[in-house]
Amino acid sequence: MASENSNAENYNNTEFTTEEKNELIADLVERAATAPVLPDCFIEWLRHYWLDHNEGEATERWKYTCEHHWWTAVEYIRCIETVLVDPPDNIADLMRKHGWITPPGDLYGKLRGPKRKNTYTTYLKKIFEEWSLILESESAKRKNPPRS
Repeated sequence: MASENSNAENYNNTEFTTEEKNELIADLVERAATAPVLPDCFIEWLRHYWLDHNEGEATERWKYTCEHHWWTAVEYIRCIETVLVDPPDNIADLMRKHGWITPPGDLYGKLRGPKRKNTYTTYLKKIFEEWSLILESESAKRKNPPRS
């Protein structure tokens, strides 16, 4: 019976040809060049509303912002919309790391691949739609409501 380390040793001893190394490097460079730029405001939004808060608490914080600092709410809505247009592949990691967000479809963080990205993007879209309605509702109470 082979030891557990034999596979690791074989893998570690695998040498890549110069052509394979160049292909890997070119692939990484292309991914870095074509990756969507993530707005800083998205990380800020995650940390402010979600870190240490559940969905209900985050929504209450959002309502307060809409009532008292609507201009900030408008900027965050635009920011989230920008992220939703072309979500990064690591959207789930970002949401978990900076906002401790765990959507209903991934309670234990075990989803992988496209299904994981889709679950988190769908949840972000749900939040975006709900919070946009809250902003619109608060805006309707003003004489000159802001455009979102």
